Amino acid sequence: MVGGVNHTTASTAGFLTSTTVVIVPILESIRKRAMPQKSVVLCIGLAIVGLFLLTTKGEITADKGAWLCLMGAFFYAIYIIVLDHIAKEEDTLLISIIQLGVASLYGTVCMFLFETPALPDTPLQWGAILCLGLICSAYGFVVQPIAQKYVSPEKIGLIFSLEPVFSAILSYIFLHEILEIQEYAGALLIFAAVVLSEILKGTSKQIVSEGGSISCHLKR
Repeated sequence: MVGGVNHTTASTAGFLTSTTVVIVPILESIRKRAMPQKSVVLCIGLAIVGLFLLTTKGEITADKGAWLCLMGAFFYAIYIIVLDHIAKEEDTLLISIIQLGVASLYGTVCMFLFETPALPDTPLQWGAILCLGLICSAYGFVVQPIAQKYVSPEKIGLIFSLEPVFSAILSYIFLHEILEIQEYAGALLIFAAVVLSEILKGTSKQIVSEGGSISCHLKR
């Protein structure tokens, strides 16, 4: 995805890297040979419209970088689905440690091959590296497999659609960037999609539970 950002606009990259929310349910449908639930399709539709409004200025550039970003989203969707299958059968903490170790080893090798290693010079640089390493990387790698043991891939993809929303909020707090009306509308649609998915999930469980109770009552 980093390579894609170098060859396309920031808005195009931001939108296409978030299309994981759409790719995940498509791949899951192919894997299970069944169409996703209508409620899932509705929530994903809301999220993708919200992402378009929040991360673009009304247009998408179809260039080399756009295709690279789309490929990155595709492979990340595959990662989510594979991790979902493994996490439900294996030790999630062990999975987290292994994938974090492999990512660290791969990064170290690439650092010596393609760069000149150097330590940070200022406390600000050290703080940024520690924050990215411990919170963004280590915490993310450890928590995601554990979370996917209890959450469906479609829901994981939907939750990831909140990333540009949080980016916009933090940009407002720390960089004092002001969103346009279109971007606020997009953020609200994404939040609505995530909240609605939880409401519909609860309603679905209630219907199934009531259906089971009625069935047991009839058998008696």
